[in-house]
Amino acid sequence: GNQQFHLAQEEADDPRQIIRGSVGLCLPDAEKAASRLEKFCDVQRHDATRFTVTCPVGNVFHCYQVAKDPPTEGIGKRPKMVNLHKGDGYNGDAFSVRNGPGIRYVQFLVEDAQKAAQSYVDEFGGAVT
Repeated sequence: GNQQFHLAQEEADDPRQIIRGSVGLCLPDAEKAASRLEKFCDVQRHDATRFTVTCPVGNVFHCYQVAKDPPTEGIGKRPKMVNLHKGDGYNGDAFSVRNGPGIRYVQFLVEDAQKAAQSYVDEFGGAVT
């Protein structure tokens, strides 16, 4: 695929590779994926197009049915992440990676958001808004 998870081969004494936060995935068939995953782990279904699952080692994945992005100009323009973060955190009908499946986001929980934001400015020359 165009997007993949690359994890180091685990040795017996290695700590688990757990993200302190979550990963957002856009899937071509969320219902089918949720049904398959229910055989192995707890799946929290939000509706037919969205679910959350925690893998056996503890990583949290928020999974969404691929939906085309809203218009980028004019009436109806909605920032993608605004849709994600309104209401219960899972609202919005426009969710995809270049209008297809893929890794949509990685959310890191940090103790000091301002310090974390400043590191992007210092290390990468990024802008923080």
